[in-house]
Amino acid sequence: MDIDALLGESSAARAKQQHDLAESLSQSVLPLFVYSETGRPVHFGSCVLVRVNGHHYAFTAGHVIKHAGSAHLWAAAANTKLEPLPYITQFASQAEDGELGDIDIGILPLKSGSLGPFAACRFLEDLDAEGKADHQWFENFYFVIGYPASRSQSDTDHRGKTIHVKIFHLATNPAPGNAYVEEKLSRAEHLLIEFDHRNTVVAQSKVVPPKLQGVSGGGIFCISRTRNIGPLIAIATEHRKRSSILAGTRVRYFVQAARELARTEPMDIFE
Repeated sequence: MDIDALLGESSAARAKQQHDLAESLSQSVLPLFVYSETGRPVHFGSCVLVRVNGHHYAFTAGHVIKHAGSAHLWAAAANTKLEPLPYITQFASQAEDGELGDIDIGILPLKSGSLGPFAACRFLEDLDAEGKADHQWFENFYFVIGYPASRSQSDTDHRGKTIHVKIFHLATNPAPGNAYVEEKLSRAEHLLIEFDHRNTVVAQSKVVPPKLQGVSGGGIFCISRTRNIGPLIAIATEHRKRSSILAGTRVRYFVQAARELARTEPMDIFE
């Protein structure tokens, strides 16, 4: 029995499975851009398209929205032509004084009647709204997907406003249990997962991954090993290199905030 050959086949099968999963989720996880003063698109982050109680949203990191300031956010539906996201208001959690404390949440309620090319995207409804998704070593794994902002990861046609950004995806496991204490983050509010950029292996070969700036706002999923699907459980917010950790805000808090927006805001922000 050729053990090396078997391991190689298993690794290749996992790589294809994860590639197919990333391709599927790319219909729901999009790169975000703003236009600079010179009229050029600047890759600013990532977002996840979801539907909550019939309303459409783009979930992203709160700091992505804050850093954009007054600039409108654009996205690339089907990773091609840049289009303005159809929103008229936005929500970003407050860093200190807000009701949600330091949870990094950004929400864009999208107008369903103006989705345009985004209507062809897949708005996720399989969300861990109750915070019950649980990692089991032999049953599932964590899967991160987003778009690095490195120039080497994108090809832009400024005149045609078209863009192609290489997707980043990572299959990984929870950070050690003591990581929440060491990082001073609440386990109830945050999700911490392993990512050692100095020791990343793809198809049995060590690779140098891209810098993760731009992945903020991307999705973290809990994927079944047998069915290759699973719920969105967190939105990626920060890469803590020294600790070899990726941090995310649990999606249950996004869902809570989205429902509150639907309850308190005028319906014309959704229609």
